Amino acid sequence: MAVHYTPVELEIDGELTPVPLGAVAFKYQDAVEAACWLYDEREAEDIARQDPSAIVWVDAR
Repeated sequence: MAVHYTPVELEIDGELTPVPLGAVAFKYQDAVEAACWLYDEREAEDIARQDPSAIVWVDAR
């Protein structure tokens, strides 16, 4: 049986940052939007397809 582990903290820009409940990824700031947590996996996957370096996944991928 696989066990899904969601970290309580995630390293972002070298600092441990608390992960909000339900977040699937963190999106770095870009020219259009501020940095934010993403809660929709499809939205995160779409962003990652365009620019994989823009996303930090909460779970290991």
